[in-house]
Amino acid sequence: MSIEAGAIIGDRGALGDAVVVGRNTIVQADAILDDGTTIGANSSIGAAARLTFIVNGIFVPTTIGKDVIIGNNAVLAGANIKKNANVGAGAEIRSFHSFDQTTPLLATVGRNASVGDASKVIGSVIRNGAVIGSNVEIRYVINGLFVPSTIGRNVSVGDGSIIGGTFIKNGATLLTGVSTATGTKIGHRVSVGVESSFGSHATIKRNAFVGDNVQAGDN
Repeated sequence: MSIEAGAIIGDRGALGDAVVVGRNTIVQADAILDDGTTIGANSSIGAAARLTFIVNGIFVPTTIGKDVIIGNNAVLAGANIKKNANVGAGAEIRSFHSFDQTTPLLATVGRNASVGDASKVIGSVIRNGAVIGSNVEIRYVINGLFVPSTIGRNVSVGDGSIIGGTFIKNGATLLTGVSTATGTKIGHRVSVGVESSFGSHATIKRNAFVGDNVQAGDN
């Protein structure tokens, strides 16, 4: 275990084996850093946050980059959080692995990306600069195969949206309450209105505009 110069560990913090806390990083009271957790310099880990690992035939610890902010009561399991990212209070970022898979579905939050309060990212990828609102769920689905969601660079996903097994390309904007199903593809710079919903394997091509409360079926 290594605590670098200038780091601060708050009261009742718990640090497991092989933990690294970078220079000038602050770990607030009651936080738990389980085995193998690595945190870069100048980051902040909120009160009662838990940074842990996944293990199901494979050990995947949580890794936090430089200048990252993790909110109070957040839970990260086998997550990879890149430089300058922000994870809100009560958010959950989890990688996923089962014995049916040869490799785990890694939960990644890219550089300069943000995940809002109480949102979940499960076995999915948030790329650089994406903004995920509060109470959003971004997850993999099981449909014969494990299908993760991928959120492209500089994408915006509004509060309360549910994204399942979907690929959203760079620069798209989804307003509040949007839902997508397995295999949906949303193109570059697409705009989707409030409370719109898409069935499985829907395709929306680049630069398209979809209004509010649109209900689109499968395929």
